[in-house]
Amino acid sequence: MTEPEKAARILRETRYLSLATVNPDGTPWISTIFTCYDKNLRFIWQSKKDARHTQNLLANPHVAINLYWVGPGEDNVDGLYIEARAKEIKGIKSVLASLKVFATTLLRSKFLSKKGFKLFLAHPEDFLLDAPFRLYEAVPTKIHKFVPLENWKDKYVDGRIVLNTKEITPFLK
Repeated sequence: MTEPEKAARILRETRYLSLATVNPDGTPWISTIFTCYDKNLRFIWQSKKDARHTQNLLANPHVAINLYWVGPGEDNVDGLYIEARAKEIKGIKSVLASLKVFATTLLRSKFLSKKGFKLFLAHPEDFLLDAPFRLYEAVPTKIHKFVPLENWKDKYVDGRIVLNTKEITPFLK
């Protein structure tokens, strides 16, 4: 399996990401978030407007994302480390398009029933105006993938390689 194929497997099989943000005074914060992505590898999630990570990303859109995958067997781990720009998804058309991607992932992950899926899509206003929730997106600017570089005294010395979205997206289907 190539490294882009492994990256696609991590994305397909991982539903939670760790989102690192920084507040205006430089204090870091990390949050675990249920996520999905679209065909362009745009990560989408819902959060409360007043959540700490939301306030941080609105003040500073530069975020870091970690996706960690654990497979069967010993030492079968892999990960992606992503630099991205995040923002609130605004406007009814953008919210509806993103909501469809998000709700479809919830349905496939069995977090939503078919009835719940229809209700989710029927109420985009739950993510607009004075609703407490919003949809957010993060678009990768750089994707690093974990790779074992060498073995030193039976211990892996790990490293990172840089992949681009065009190398990964053909394997997401």
